[in-house]
Formats: sequence, C-alpha cells, structure tokens
Amino acid sequence: MYKTPPRKGPEGGPAQFSPVIVSDSPVKKIAQQGNLTGNPRVVRDLAADTYNSIQKWNEQQIIGAHIVKNIVTLKTNALVEGEAEKDRMYPEGLQQQCDLLEETYNMMCEAEATLRIITQQLEAVVKLEKLQNICSPAAPMFITWPTQKFGEVLARISEAYRQELEVKRCVKENIAHCTSKESAVLHASAWVHQPYITTDVDLAVESLIVETGHR
Repeated sequence: MYKTPPRKGPEGGPAQFSPVIVSDSPVKKIAQQGNLTGNPRVVRDLAADTYNSIQKWNEQQIIGAHIVKNIVTLKTNALVEGEAEKDRMYPEGLQQQCDLLEETYNMMCEAEATLRIITQQLEAVVKLEKLQNICSPAAPMFITWPTQKFGEVLARISEAYRQELEVKRCVKENIAHCTSKESAVLHASAWVHQPYITTDVDLAVESLIVETGHR
C-alpha cells in the first residue's frame, strides 16, 4: 500500500487534506509467487502477451521509419537528377528498400494478428465467467476492473492497431510510386506518426499492465 507524502501548507505547516491511498493489486503477491490460477491467471498472461506484441510492433515501426526515410531520399535525389523517366521513378536501390519495408510490414501483420487472437481469447474468458456466474458484473478481478472491462479495453487496442496496419499497407504499396517529393514525404509521415495509435490507446495499454499487476 502506498501513501502520498504530506504536502506543505501556505505557511509551511501541514496542508489540510486526506492523503490519497492506492492499494496494491490483491492478486499481485500471489502472481509474483507463481500461484495465480484460473481466469485471473489467463487474463494476466494475455495482458503480458498484449504488451509483448506491442513491443514487437514498436520495434518494426522504428525500423520501418528508417526505411521510408531512405526511400524518400532515393526518390528525391532521382527526381532531381534522373535523366530517364524510369530513373526518376525507380532509382537504383529502391527495390531493395521496398523489399525491406515489405518484411517489416509482414512482421507488423504478425503482431496485429496476435492482438486479434488475444482479444478473442479474452472475450471467451468473459463469456466463461458469465456462464459460471463466478462474480457479479461489477466485481473487480484485480484492482478495479471487472472482467468485462478487460475485454472492452483489449478490443479497443486491437482495433486501433488494425486500423494503423491499413495505413502501413497503404504506405508500403504506394510510396515507391510517388511522382513528387511532397507525395513521398506525406507517405513517410503517415508511417511515422501513426494517427490511429493515440495517447488514449497508449494509456489503455499502460492501464492494462498496471491493473494486472505487471507493474
């Protein structure tokens, strides 16, 4: 259990307020000892799998950002210096970078597919708990979230990465065919900034990890 330290009042004395008390997860110690079983164990493992899949995605996202930057550089230089139409559109070295981007995209597909499978597995746990009537809908499994909340959060995270994968696919298929520097830069920016993976999605992932006692 953690208590916030007392703040000082305006004159240096103690401020008049009640301290915030945050309780540890009731299953955290059990989980650390490796004794967690049943649906809580399944949910906790799925949360860990979610985090690991997103880390794999992030690794490939960074690799892809370097690749699209290289593609933009190749295209920009060729558009300025190329004499033949083919040289301007498809300079030497472009195919190699596109092949690398394809490999990166495929790795991200695997991470996104894993998130969808995890979501389906968690939805099955939610249905199982309802059938077994293990707890009331509002009863928390770990700290504050009922089982249904885990399913809702995972579904939201999974959908965000599904939409982002569509952006990645669009960039992967079109960036090599851009006819201007501006168009190539726009595609590269779409890869880098990940418009569908918002701060709300990042917060949902972090909350999931904290709620299940991983952090």
